[in-house]
Amino acid sequence: MNDKNNIVAGQRWLSTAEPELGLGIVSKVHQGKINLQFSLSNLTRQYTIIRAPIKRIRFKPGDLLTTQKGESFVVEELKEVNGLFYYKYNNNQLCETELADTIPVNNPIERLETLDFDPEWTFELRYQTLLMREHMHKSGVRGFCGGRIDLIPHQLYIADTVAARYVPRVMLSDQVGLGKTIEALLIIKKLIVTSRAKRILIIVPEYLVLQWFGELYHRFNLTFSVIDEHYCREEERKDPDFDPFDERQLCICSYSVFTTFSRLRALSLEKAWDMVVIDEVHNLHQASEEYDFFKTLTGLTPGLMLLTAIPEFPNLEDFFARLHLIDPVFYDKYERFFWEVDRYKWVAGLAETLRKNKPLQSDHIDFLREKLSANFPEKNIAAGDDSKPDKGTRKKILDYLIDQHGMGRLLFRNNRKTISGFPKRIVHLETLDQGADNTLAERLVTEFEFDVKERETQPDYIFVKDPRISWLLSLLKKEKKILLICASKEKVLALADALKINGFKDFLCFHEDIEFLKRDQQVTLFYQPEGPQLLLSSEIGSEGRNFQFCSNLVLFDVPFDPSLIEQRIGRLDRIGQQNPVNIFIPFIKESPQAVMIQWFYRGLNIFKEFYDGHNQSFSMYSSFVKNMALKGNYNQEELDNIINETKKEYTKIKKKNEKARDILVELNSFDEIKAKEIIDDIHREDNNNDFENNIIDLLEYYGFYLESIDNK
Repeated sequence: MNDKNNIVAGQRWLSTAEPELGLGIVSKVHQGKINLQFSLSNLTRQYTIIRAPIKRIRFKPGDLLTTQKGESFVVEELKEVNGLFYYKYNNNQLCETELADTIPVNNPIERLETLDFDPEWTFELRYQTLLMREHMHKSGVRGFCGGRIDLIPHQLYIADTVAARYVPRVMLSDQVGLGKTIEALLIIKKLIVTSRAKRILIIVPEYLVLQWFGELYHRFNLTFSVIDEHYCREEERKDPDFDPFDERQLCICSYSVFTTFSRLRALSLEKAWDMVVIDEVHNLHQASEEYDFFKTLTGLTPGLMLLTAIPEFPNLEDFFARLHLIDPVFYDKYERFFWEVDRYKWVAGLAETLRKNKPLQSDHIDFLREKLSANFPEKNIAAGDDSKPDKGTRKKILDYLIDQHGMGRLLFRNNRKTISGFPKRIVHLETLDQGADNTLAERLVTEFEFDVKERETQPDYIFVKDPRISWLLSLLKKEKKILLICASKEKVLALADALKINGFKDFLCFHEDIEFLKRDQQVTLFYQPEGPQLLLSSEIGSEGRNFQFCSNLVLFDVPFDPSLIEQRIGRLDRIGQQNPVNIFIPFIKESPQAVMIQWFYRGLNIFKEFYDGHNQSFSMYSSFVKNMALKGNYNQEELDNIINETKKEYTKIKKKNEKARDILVELNSFDEIKAKEIIDDIHREDNNNDFENNIIDLLEYYGFYLESIDNK
């Protein structure tokens, strides 16, 4: 007879899932459910009777039992009355309700002797669960499944390549908009789920702290502790010797918190971090106390990830300084690095020849014969004829070159020429008349002087009657969502005042004086379809933030820095953007801004075209153009001439850079075939229902039943 068909109050049952609770006693049976009271643990559990993990306790003659009063006895006879067991001993009789709660159950040998077996289906469930666990642990995409992300090939390839290393030390340097943060998050998730990183410290600019926290939590269900200045002040007030890293394994800090609280630097150096992640590393200046601290910290840490969209630092020494953080042994002396960079140009030519499957020249073969020695495939290679290395040989040689030359396996950088999926940029130059305001020309000059750092004192911004405000109000009548970026908080506030005076209030402000949480709330509100139409942002909105849900960008002013311009545009022009990006640039005719914008647009094509060669062309002519803009009453013919010269020089530099681009880094950064295999594996795991079915069976075994609320 099935014990679960004859359950009455007072019976003794055991939870097979939680035997440590002791013996339970049935307190209630109602509508297919049973309540067990475990006096030993002072708990009550409710179970669904069907397939509940509970077992009826029945002792046999010869068993040694104990009463609730602590008296021991040996069972002589067992009988059942009205569903309850009564045990006879020494002319006495004891109901099972009076048994001690700590009575041991039969051991496995005793269960075998009495044929007390679990049902066959429970063994099968246990076996299938173990198989499922083994499959998950062996899966190559473990850690990549379940994230709230689009499956973008180059991101998954980099994440898979880096996370496959036991202790990764790399620089992620994809161009703006390609998703370096997602790559880093995927790597972090993989290292955590595979137990290769338990203590992780993420260091980012102050304005990105909450964004990183949100991305980790919402996309990958990872909860990091934020160690910011507010928290440190509160804890320091309570306990001057507080240690925020003592009990926290996963932490996010800002650069500034280490500067403000010097104790944190010493405390962080004492912890055994498995991985340190530093974002926007191009902001880290080599000749600074901050750099020296990071050099010490990264030297103590096995794993390291540096993130930057600008690997081409102002000079080669700065680039070397970042590489030195990653590998201080290989990149130990700048002079040797400089020599390697110069020699690399020739190696890059060899790699390009192999990549395009062209015949090798004799100097190429001599080089490979020397370097590969006995492994040189002599029969497969001949110089200057149609005999070319086969595919397998080319792959082996390229792998060797990647390992031994250039940035090797340290630097990952994809660019927009090799990665598809970016939107079209549509540039709208909005030339405006000065109007009746006689003071506008002077104000534009002082505004420009401050923007290009030729003036120390920030001017008072008065935009109420500025033609750019009138133009902006008319644009707001045509477009749904608009992001406006300008240089400073003061401009944001002045623009906000001007819009209010002109009767427009459907906007939000985003600047450095707004607390972190409030900034994220502003972005979230702006994201909502029914949210504000306009977001006014200072320069802090141009780094790290993702605004690709919006497709209209207004550059109210234009930075005198090509990299910063690209950073601004990159907030919208990102992989995954579904619409063309409209870039609106309003400026007053014959103003200093007009000179600069014409030069940027016609000479460098800087708004419409993403290219790394802008900085080189910019540095050659920037002083001349700035002086021309500042002196006023410029000659248009003279400006046209300098624009044409810039355009010619930019074209030359672009071609030169194209030839000298880092082929080995490109080959190391993306493999389309491998990326497709990773995505196929993720889809295969997502479409596999075995895991879901196994979890449902386990939940039912433990008394939980699931009811679908969506038939789709």
